[in-house]
Amino acid sequence: MSTWRDIWRYGVIANRLFAENEEQGKTAFDKLSKVYDKPEKDGKDRRDGMIRYILGEAHEYKYKKTNDIKYKNNALEFYKEAENLFPVDHWKEVARKTYTRLDTSTSAENFFNIKNDSPCEKVKIYFENLLWYGFQKTYDFVYLNDFARYICLSALSRGSSEWPLSLVDFRTVLELEIKQCFPYVIDEFTKDNKYSLFKTIQKLSDYGLITPGEEKAFTNIRMAGNIAAHELYADDNYKLENIQQFINVLESFNKYRQSNSIEEKKQRKYPLCQITLDKLISYLDKEKESLLEKNYYD
Repeated sequence: MSTWRDIWRYGVIANRLFAENEEQGKTAFDKLSKVYDKPEKDGKDRRDGMIRYILGEAHEYKYKKTNDIKYKNNALEFYKEAENLFPVDHWKEVARKTYTRLDTSTSAENFFNIKNDSPCEKVKIYFENLLWYGFQKTYDFVYLNDFARYICLSALSRGSSEWPLSLVDFRTVLELEIKQCFPYVIDEFTKDNKYSLFKTIQKLSDYGLITPGEEKAFTNIRMAGNIAAHELYADDNYKLENIQQFINVLESFNKYRQSNSIEEKKQRKYPLCQITLDKLISYLDKEKESLLEKNYYD
């Protein structure tokens, strides 16, 4: 895994920890900086831009929850730092747009114009807007599993160039979150080795655990992921529908896990449990050793 993907993966955990407990979140981000920031060299600031961007998202989330202006100001500062530190123009533009959206107090829905009534006239622009709207919203879905959330962000960020692979990732996230949220339903199939995502979605609907709208979205994401995996092809006519449905799926799981977090911990039998601060620090200590061996800080 490349270093920037490692930063992203661990940054998502720090982002969630910050939402749960600000002091733990600060400790996690401080550790990330100590591990991945390179020392200044030849007068050049070599701190990592992605860490500052994710810090901005963490503070923006707190601002939305508390309406405390200090979090907004902190988020704006981190987004500006990220723009200056990112070495790639694409990510500089992402940070710039995110700064502008928050600075003008514009909702993600309005900023990315996802309510366009005639998207077919500008399908590419509208599709890009939906991707980045989903990218922004995913940072708000702090109750999703850390690893699943990382996959979401990665898939959305490369959606314009690798859409079929993004669809495969969407299907993977759907399955991971179903296993996390409804393990007792999964157990009904694993006893006789008859598990399938298709049957599980049907069972969730039969039990009234998901709404008809959620069943439709789950089914469409499952089918789109299957087709993309086998044919590495995605029909342009369904791109807009797929991304909107996926965002709806993420929102449904985030709400479910928020309202069922205590009970869920009692019954969880599947992997992907959330990583604690101590475990994250342990992982990062090992990363530091690896980076030193690779002369990362030179």
